[in-house]
Amino acid sequence: TVTDEVSNYLSYYATAGYMFDNRYSINLSVRGDGSNRFGEEGKFLLVYSAGLRWNVTDEHWMKNQKLVNNLSFTASLGYQGNVVENVSPNLVTELEEVDAKTGEYRMKWKQLPNPDLKWEKTLSVNLGTNFALFGSKLNGSFNWYYKKTTDVITLAKVPYENGTSKMYVNDGNVTNRGWDLSFSLVPVRTKNFVWSLGTSFSGNDNEVKSNIEPNGEWKNAVNGSINKKGYPVGSFWAFKYTGLNPANGEPLFDFSRANTAQAAKDATEYMVYMGTREPTFTMGLNMVFRWKRLSFPLNVYFSRGNKEFLTSPYENGYMMISEAKNASTELNKRWRKTGDEKNTRIPSIPVGDNCRPLYPFEDGKTAIYPLEAWAYSNVRVVDAWYIRFSDLKLSYNLPDQWIKGFAENIAVSFTMTNPLQIKSKDFKGRDPEIAVGQQPRSRDFSLGINMSF
Repeated sequence: TVTDEVSNYLSYYATAGYMFDNRYSINLSVRGDGSNRFGEEGKFLLVYSAGLRWNVTDEHWMKNQKLVNNLSFTASLGYQGNVVENVSPNLVTELEEVDAKTGEYRMKWKQLPNPDLKWEKTLSVNLGTNFALFGSKLNGSFNWYYKKTTDVITLAKVPYENGTSKMYVNDGNVTNRGWDLSFSLVPVRTKNFVWSLGTSFSGNDNEVKSNIEPNGEWKNAVNGSINKKGYPVGSFWAFKYTGLNPANGEPLFDFSRANTAQAAKDATEYMVYMGTREPTFTMGLNMVFRWKRLSFPLNVYFSRGNKEFLTSPYENGYMMISEAKNASTELNKRWRKTGDEKNTRIPSIPVGDNCRPLYPFEDGKTAIYPLEAWAYSNVRVVDAWYIRFSDLKLSYNLPDQWIKGFAENIAVSFTMTNPLQIKSKDFKGRDPEIAVGQQPRSRDFSLGINMSF
């Protein structure tokens, strides 16, 4: 396949800034952009931004105090444009093989023109502060942000008189707000011992504000790619599990609304909202302990607010796992006989009726296997919070008298990566990456010597 694509951009900008007495500053900017990715009416976009800063500790009435060493406040507001690279306002065609009857190359259209396409626009508001207290022993910053993106380009259904049933249009609004806090301090400092601490926190909350075209594909609902009004970006849905069939251990579901015309347009009609796959709160913690020539750095990461599907113990949603692969210990608790359905949610192995396809949807043709639906049902959704100790490192600098005349400095270190995790009990003791089907992080040990001459 040969693709001929040309992207043209034109930009210009102007900036201005002023500071008075090192206390008050203002910055203004104006920018214009043009791109051939958009139609004639929306090809050019003019955006602007403004920022303010107040250095409080440079005020005259802050000179004779020792508590606050540095304090400043910042605020900014501005618009920016966003180019979506995979869309075009022009007719896009594909050249196919030679036609046997005419001897000419055949051509078909891949994307019809849309001269009304225009830039996505994002309004950003930022408020922040930076501080240093107690002789700069405590340093930190706090920032709050709000973003609203309008004219989001989405693939929406359009009337057939446009020549197609779907087309990229500017038809979406998304808001995004959050905050982040970071600080560093030295809680303990003695002649031989120092404990330094650095940490960062962040939180995020976003919401789709417009009625973006619904999607009838259940696979898009489970992977978090459906953007629905009133829900966060990254939201996902699951099939509603109702139990196991006492006769054969087949998983059962509530498909009561799956065969409606509305469900064919919007898969969330018959599925259960489970939350977001994106963390809403994260924290990083870095600590260093030093005692004489011995140092011990420690890095910890905490994530919460998101949920995930556990990986199915069955293969492809409807097959027993290959004998060449390790089987999940969950299969030890699978349904085996009538009555087990009262004590387990793990279906029986795929044999006979329990691995035959179901046709619950409106067209009567689209199939889904019972174990496939079970793998993406609400009983397979887990709280995905975890705390990870990323690195443990112990290092020792040899005394000068030991290396005098040989080297300037020699440090011996021992490092262990990924030594420990504390995670949600829903993971049943497994590594979060393994539980959701990803490649797990390895646990590595290393011994090193660093010399300088």
